[in-house]
Amino acid sequence: MRILEICNHFPPTIGGSETHNFSIVKYLHDKGHDVEVIAVRGLQGFEKLNYYNEIKDSLLSNEFIHPDLPGIHIHNVILKQHKFPYNYICYYNIWKKVQQIEKKRGRFDLIETHFLPFALFLSGKRRIVLTVHSFMVVCVKYNSPAQCHRPAFGRCKCVSLIRYIYWRLINVICMHKVDKIIVKYDYMGKNIAKRKIPESKIATIPHWIDYEALQKPIAQNVNKSEVFTYGFLGRLDEFKGIRSIIHAFKIVLDGKIKARMLIIGDGLLKKELEEYCRQNNILEYVNFVGNIDHHQLSNYLPLADSFVVASPYDNYNWALIELMCSGKPIIATRTGGTCDILIDGYNAILADPTPESIAEKMKYVLENYDSIKQIPENALQTIKEKHSMDNLKLYESLLMEVAKK
Repeated sequence: MRILEICNHFPPTIGGSETHNFSIVKYLHDKGHDVEVIAVRGLQGFEKLNYYNEIKDSLLSNEFIHPDLPGIHIHNVILKQHKFPYNYICYYNIWKKVQQIEKKRGRFDLIETHFLPFALFLSGKRRIVLTVHSFMVVCVKYNSPAQCHRPAFGRCKCVSLIRYIYWRLINVICMHKVDKIIVKYDYMGKNIAKRKIPESKIATIPHWIDYEALQKPIAQNVNKSEVFTYGFLGRLDEFKGIRSIIHAFKIVLDGKIKARMLIIGDGLLKKELEEYCRQNNILEYVNFVGNIDHHQLSNYLPLADSFVVASPYDNYNWALIELMCSGKPIIATRTGGTCDILIDGYNAILADPTPESIAEKMKYVLENYDSIKQIPENALQTIKEKHSMDNLKLYESLLMEVAKK
């Protein structure tokens, strides 16, 4: 089977979605499929990404082969700006790139993309599989989906009404044109079905993760604090609820409880959060680690006693899956598809998406730590049952089924 994967920020793996894309391509290649990749890269913020210096030139070249993926051609399409009309120029450039690749190495049996509008440009004789991420069907501003998640599929406040209607129209047309839509959890699939998309077109394949690798630290090079430590893993932006987490931590400290906060990740809100901590005299209790190499994650997970996952929109993401392998109790907000995977008191402690409720659960975990040891064990069991690497086999089978139609 000859497959083209179209995604963004393809290797090195600096985060959840990149790890996901990398694992797909490597698995399919190892299984003998002919795989190529088109990576769409935005120049805005490129220098802020935690890429190795020795590979940055490759990421901006026309084509390269990654050392960990020998034999796989990775093609770059550079997006100089995200605003109109550059996004449509980008779509054209991708279509042109596909034509060039197929002329040189043969037609693809199937194209998998993570971007809705590409279906309009690429459909035809090729089979198209669309992997849908939660914000992609509710917000025009893919990189800033926060406002559009309240209420789900409600009126978008990011753009004008005319622009919003246009986007929704394109959204529905694209979903009807693709051959299959892959979602990672049932909540997402049910919401897509509300748009009169046939349920037979929607397939749920949960995230997969190598949980054994995350439980084996590579090197013990960071010392754990003797004080109870809460952890956060992810981008520092509104979608992840990091403001509420910092505010909740301040409430915990105001209650005369000794604790620390470990922030793993980087983002647009970092300076704002540091200033908030400074003004409220809690900066000495908060450790902003910044971005880390994804392969080093297993070294940092043991440093926290509990992790907080507090998106006000949807917690079901790669970071949550990783943290469920950490052996530490998770505090999460009841939002979006969170309850598709988390059960309060069984594999997590659930809170309302407010700083006060999050702080209350943070105190509960600290005060009852010894009596809730079964919770992280149940979380890991959930991963073993529903999110093992075996899900990649389901993924391959689905692609082969679509390609043969």
